[in-house]
Amino acid sequence: SRGMMVCASMYTVVAFLVSGVLLPAPTLGKELIRDPGHCSDHLDPQCSGSCKPRCAPNESLGLGSCGTGCQCCQPNITHAPCDYGKQCGSGGTCRTRITCLKGEKRIPGSCGTGKTCICCAPDTETCPVPFKKHGSEYFYFHDTSKMNWDDALNHCKSLGGSLAEPANMDDFIVLIESSYSHMKHDIWLGATDQSGSWEWLSGGSVPSALWPVWPGNQPSGDGHCMQIHYHGYSGFFLNDYHCHVKGYFVCECTPRVT
Repeated sequence: SRGMMVCASMYTVVAFLVSGVLLPAPTLGKELIRDPGHCSDHLDPQCSGSCKPRCAPNESLGLGSCGTGCQCCQPNITHAPCDYGKQCGSGGTCRTRITCLKGEKRIPGSCGTGKTCICCAPDTETCPVPFKKHGSEYFYFHDTSKMNWDDALNHCKSLGGSLAEPANMDDFIVLIESSYSHMKHDIWLGATDQSGSWEWLSGGSVPSALWPVWPGNQPSGDGHCMQIHYHGYSGFFLNDYHCHVKGYFVCECTPRVT
């Protein structure tokens, strides 16, 4: 073997010819400087940002690696601070999050310019046990014994409520089908036509458009009290029926501010 030395203007490369193969000698004290294009052209899929020789002042190191001589860089994420002043109103608190804490509800107001800043306040609307909140309404599904319509109404009153008057009958029946499907019987609700026209117990007329969508040409005239009825071929549906018949029932409570 014989060696050959070549001088260059910036550095010296020493090569050795071994068995006809030209081998470069190791660099001597000089760090190999990569050009900027090298990092961007060889983006490591594990990098959460962009591969660069060095991160910019407005960037920080991200997750992952870009290999020797390159850094995985991502923009600094900043949010405007929440304004913890009185912009939330009386009793309100600014939360730096998307939703309020458990036991709180979101209220109108501003917490500043931060995108994740919202106003929260304690949810003080409550109903006594055994009522449970379903959407914006509080119901109690009585499925342990059956009563006629009048006795069911009196039982609901003893609990601090009345027979239920669902705001959306379609959603209410979906709730029964999904969570109370075992109540496959008559289920009394808070409306009657004993005065000559269908009215809710709380006052106001039952919309005539509420009936025709249900099977059996409702109200069919075979009773004076509103119920949810179950039949094997049609499932749960709105029905008018004889008030003296015993069935399950649903009570509703109007929440009180405590």
